[in-house]
Amino acid sequence: MTIAVFGSLNADLNLTVARHPQPGETLLGGGGRVSAGGKGANQALAAALTGHHVMMIGQVGKDANAQVVVEFLQKAGVDLSFVRQVDTPTGLAVVTVEQEGENFIIVVPGANGTMNSGEIEWINPALHQADVLVMQAEIPQDCILEAAKR
Repeated sequence: MTIAVFGSLNADLNLTVARHPQPGETLLGGGGRVSAGGKGANQALAAALTGHHVMMIGQVGKDANAQVVVEFLQKAGVDLSFVRQVDTPTGLAVVTVEQEGENFIIVVPGANGTMNSGEIEWINPALHQADVLVMQAEIPQDCILEAAKR
């Protein structure tokens, strides 16, 4: 079975804090680790762990954050033939986790947000090869709807 995942690819900046800051407050934190993320990339990883052929469809920038995501998915065996590089920075999520486990996440869509439904013909070959298409809501809704129609 071939699974296509059409969605977001982000670099996650992971921070730990004793507690979340109040408005206007500066706190010291820990972590500062950058890892692969994005709902699409996470789903592609999970699907690859089932042993099926998985194709990721999405966009990253031409920046160092793209390498974090691409290398992670390559190591997991995800087919990245349909991940293209664009001139907008790779999507970024800043994730703060406080000691009780509560998290705050801020997502900057970056390359994920620059897709538009009038220009997604590049995904057609992947859609035709796939037995299953997985999507989520971290890319523009018009792209999700167009991919579902195709």
